[in-house]
Amino acid sequence: MIVVYDTCRCYVVRTGPRTAIAIDFGSGAVLDHLAEAGLGELTDVFITHVHRDQVQGLDRLSADVRVWVPAGEHDVIAHAEEHWARQSPLNDYVLREQRFTPLRSTPHAVPLDDHEERTIGDIRLVALPTPGHTVGSVSYLVTTRTGTLLFTGDAIAAPGKVHSLAALQWNYVGVEGAESAILSALELGRHHADVLLPSHGEPITDPGEALRLLADNLQDYVDLHEYHPKPPVNRRPIRTWAAAPYVEVAPHLLMNVASHGRSYVLLSEGGQALLFDFGYDLTPGMPAGTERAARRPSLGSIPALKSQFGVSTIEVVAPTHYHDDHVAGINLLRAVEGTQVWCPRRFSEILAHPGLMDLPCQWFDPIVADRELASGESFRWREYEIVVHDLPGHTQYAVAYEVRVDGRTYLVTGDQQDGLGAPGSPDDLNYQYRNIFQPGDYLRSAELFARVRPDVMLSGHWNPREVDDEYIAMIRAQGEQLVEIHDRLLVDFDEQNPTTGFLARISPYLPTFDPDGGATVQVHVTNTAPGPVSAEVRLVLPEAAVAHPQHVTVTIEGRAEGVATFRVQLLRPVAVQTPLAADIVLDGRHIGQHAEALIIPSRTAPPTQSPHD
Repeated sequence: MIVVYDTCRCYVVRTGPRTAIAIDFGSGAVLDHLAEAGLGELTDVFITHVHRDQVQGLDRLSADVRVWVPAGEHDVIAHAEEHWARQSPLNDYVLREQRFTPLRSTPHAVPLDDHEERTIGDIRLVALPTPGHTVGSVSYLVTTRTGTLLFTGDAIAAPGKVHSLAALQWNYVGVEGAESAILSALELGRHHADVLLPSHGEPITDPGEALRLLADNLQDYVDLHEYHPKPPVNRRPIRTWAAAPYVEVAPHLLMNVASHGRSYVLLSEGGQALLFDFGYDLTPGMPAGTERAARRPSLGSIPALKSQFGVSTIEVVAPTHYHDDHVAGINLLRAVEGTQVWCPRRFSEILAHPGLMDLPCQWFDPIVADRELASGESFRWREYEIVVHDLPGHTQYAVAYEVRVDGRTYLVTGDQQDGLGAPGSPDDLNYQYRNIFQPGDYLRSAELFARVRPDVMLSGHWNPREVDDEYIAMIRAQGEQLVEIHDRLLVDFDEQNPTTGFLARISPYLPTFDPDGGATVQVHVTNTAPGPVSAEVRLVLPEAAVAHPQHVTVTIEGRAEGVATFRVQLLRPVAVQTPLAADIVLDGRHIGQHAEALIIPSRTAPPTQSPHD
């Protein structure tokens, strides 16, 4: 057996005097190393899962080579163009890495069912279902004359560790991916292989202990991230509930309990109101799906706000973060009520340019700030002094608002923690990797809470919570646990490394093309090393496009970000949503097509006017 260090580890197993199979294929560099191993050809390639670092080079293979892929991921590999055409990049709540997939189809790929066996030359191969890193992942148990090898893909990277925790987060709230990975570790342990061979990691020569430790660590991870179901709040008849959507937190502070994503109302003595967040107002629930037709904001609670609390004007709305359930109704509020948008600078550009970044839960339309609020800024609205605090955790792009109302200090925290609102009950640390966060963010939250020392914290989906020293200590302890479990589970864990697992991104993720078919895109590459590196960046484009320049080399200082800028020119219009990618080499190490963007037909010309003109 030989190992080719490519975008992933590709293993070549000899099956005859001049023939071999490959487990995973990376960029296809394995083809360049056959002769030096005394091999003439590959007869078969077996893919462990659908991610680009395993499959991006499949188009280098002739149709004579059999390409076996997990049955559950066959359609994505064999019909990649259809997969990309189906993607819904805005208002997207899918967390599993369904876009880290091949750009081009491999039409001759053959599905391999779970537990299916193949005998090729001198070896016997069995496909074992090992969901976790992807839903359809498999591992290959290979029996040779000299022993039993277990090619695990990304099910394990080292004893007790995985290549990516982000890949294990399948759903927006839930731990199904991590729990599936535990079951997969138990399954692999039952086969008593001589050695485990990961796609990213060194050979593991004590499989039983390595897999036991992985299952234990993942269980601790699941226990820390356990989701607490949202308590029902609308038990009253719908007419009663709709007639009184606001409850008093304090005489001059209201909570909207009839909205999906709670908003809060700060009342001025003069009859004016400031809102913290305004998403889907007065809604008993959300229909299935996240497409535009399933998401309709409203102003349903506003008449009650005016009639029951003497509000004459809704002057300002200030969002805590960019997610649609906190901002979807803002443009409607501005259009009908004349409300100004005061937005933290931390995420104002994301709201103003949907599709600038590949982030989940983005509202479809631009929301442009009338005033930008700086982090740490104290601003005045009517008789209130309000302080803006950075609050990364739930997402990197979030803030908390500190305000003193009716003799008590309140902190509006958005979705940072999902707690039950009762003293002594645990909180769910509400983090999602696609939102972008760092494990230490919750320790920083605890520091903020201890410094501000609010009397009450106001959550985006939960009941107000009284704050005491015990609660702050609990948040600090959970933050410490979060850092520790990431350290235990991730290879070469570093607090400054991206928890998404990706070292690059393309901006804008949804580029808008000028009438002449041109668009500027930037590839942002992160250097996680302490010293400078050289990054070679090349765009991988559809046939309908070219890039100028063709490749860019940038030097990136230690623990910094470098930017490679390209001008993409469409040679002809695209008929369907089509991906482009950035292929990257860092100091001679090919990390592959680590980032993509989407060319969308509706964005091949600028809009005729601003939505607010």
